[in-house]
Amino acid sequence: MKQALIIVLYLMNVTLATAQRKVITQPVSKNTETEKSPVKNERVHRNTDSIYKARREAMIARTQQRRDSMGAKTKVVRTKPVFSNDKRNNNGNSTAAPNESNTSVSKNMGTASAPDSDIDFTVTGCVGDKNAQTVTVYFTFLNTRKAHQEIWIASHLFKDYRKTATAFDTDGNQYNFGGGTLGSSKASKNISAKTQLATGVSLKGSIKYTNILPSVNKLSLVNIPSGTSNWDGGKDKKEAIIEVKDLDINWQ
Repeated sequence: MKQALIIVLYLMNVTLATAQRKVITQPVSKNTETEKSPVKNERVHRNTDSIYKARREAMIARTQQRRDSMGAKTKVVRTKPVFSNDKRNNNGNSTAAPNESNTSVSKNMGTASAPDSDIDFTVTGCVGDKNAQTVTVYFTFLNTRKAHQEIWIASHLFKDYRKTATAFDTDGNQYNFGGGTLGSSKASKNISAKTQLATGVSLKGSIKYTNILPSVNKLSLVNIPSGTSNWDGGKDKKEAIIEVKDLDINWQ
């Protein structure tokens, strides 16, 4: 009997020890419910998105700031061009385009007469372009007494094509027509410059001659083909060669 009791107690101790070893060696289980909680996952995603969004906005701000700074350095300011008659090139020669305003008042403007005695013709300048080797004669027409007129200049007269726009120097060299203007109208070799000239109104014009060397200081004769007619109906037509004599050249 005593031996049986001892055996029972021994078996109970073995069973208890085995149970304790299982408890000790059993791995601790994670709280999967907490990990799988949708609320916690949403918070994690929100935090991650906020970080990425902040980084992206910071990067965009830095890029924009860099572009603005570069744009400020390379900004081009456009202004209206300013032309000066005193511009000179590396050789010290003037690069300003010759024009009527550059003509010296001490130059001889010569003598001339218009095709119609009721229309005044006045030479206002004679300017030579050294680079282009051309001479341009500037003038004005003034309708003092007649009704509104239509006026023109051309490379030749229409009634007599042999009478052309030519110029001569003091050595007898002849120079040909190179173009002209009358108001906003332009003349070429086969096209006249034509415009209207109202009573009491002054009109500016010019005529150019080509292949003239800067060594030529004076034009002994300048021929300008011109004509007028009544503005309304074209009656009272007159045309003639305007002759300008002894005209000094202002070279520029």
